[in-house]
Amino acid sequence: MNDHFGSEAESRCSAGANDYLRSVAVNDFAWDDDTKGFLGVRFDKINRQSEAPYVITLISTRAKLSNTFGAFRHIELYCSYHVLQKKVLSYSLTNPLLLKAELNNFESPQNSSRSIEFKSQDEQSTKDETPATEGTNTEQPAPDDLKTRAEAFISEYYNVAAQNPEQAIPWMIDHYTQTVDFFGKSLSKKTILDQKRDYLTRWPDRSYKLVPGTATNTCDRTNMICRSTGTLQFEVRSPSRGALSRGLASFVLTIDFSNSVPLIMSENSRVLSRE
Repeated sequence: MNDHFGSEAESRCSAGANDYLRSVAVNDFAWDDDTKGFLGVRFDKINRQSEAPYVITLISTRAKLSNTFGAFRHIELYCSYHVLQKKVLSYSLTNPLLLKAELNNFESPQNSSRSIEFKSQDEQSTKDETPATEGTNTEQPAPDDLKTRAEAFISEYYNVAAQNPEQAIPWMIDHYTQTVDFFGKSLSKKTILDQKRDYLTRWPDRSYKLVPGTATNTCDRTNMICRSTGTLQFEVRSPSRGALSRGLASFVLTIDFSNSVPLIMSENSRVLSRE
């Protein structure tokens, strides 16, 4: 990469590329080890798009062993990176088309008309009282509808989190985006699921209860994305280790409701106190 942002993006894209490649690789094939660059990943092209000036796409041409006779087929790995937020947005094996939600969320800070705006339900309700003018799109979901979906999803999420790995992991596979902002780091879904499985196994008995009056949901109705926060009472046990941990913790989840299945885009939590 011949500039600062390109080198920085290459380093960060490389850090998670191998996890992504392993998560999508076919079992009968092996990734060629004859690549050069940071962590064994080579990015040899960089693209910029005028409609998203702060997003760059790095491209790596790789060879994949296709049979035991040494024949290779070539693929291209794409990594979309936001230079201001210094985070990987996504990996793909096909040329990515930036979705509207991504463009609106990660556009220039000066272009406020194209950024995702999380508004309180009261603010949105007040705005909705304004009579619609001719040509106005009135098909957007009502504020309470999106709020209700967010509340239901949080309840479902923590019910699932209390279940055993055989029940919880399949649900999580369906409800995380391929790349997630996980506790401040951009991680692949596979990495997150591995961490979740380890935690569920380490603490087989788990209970989570939302503290009444602490939950808030702020939503961008245009892009169908909600940010949910709240406080939980938690209790986790490991009978085999004779271990117990309980107390209060805060959580923050960002959820994309634009698809048929809600997807977690980011997740964070922090222990507030222990008993």
